[in-house]
Amino acid sequence: MHIGIIGCHKKQEADYHATAKAIYESNKNSWIEFCTYKKQKVFCVQANAYDAGGVIYDCDKKQLGICSYAWQQVDEICHQLADCETIYIVEDNIWGEPAVDKWELAK
Repeated sequence: MHIGIIGCHKKQEADYHATAKAIYESNKNSWIEFCTYKKQKVFCVQANAYDAGGVIYDCDKKQLGICSYAWQQVDEICHQLADCETIYIVEDNIWGEPAVDKWELAK
């Protein structure tokens, strides 16, 4: 569920949160994960809609890739994410998962 310098490796925790908040503001109806890609931190956003696919962003909110398996548009980065931590899941989602707001993005 993505060019320049990729990721957040030089960012501070406050920068991660600011980026996550900006991504959340554009993707409130989603699942947001904080992942590692080649030793750098990225955000993976999956829309709460069937066949919607996902998008991977770096910490400057630049799109790094698209992970749309239903439409067969899957960038290589989609297969290289590791250590993903869920930081937000919208309530009443299609995945049947409980709502999560670990970083308090909705506040």
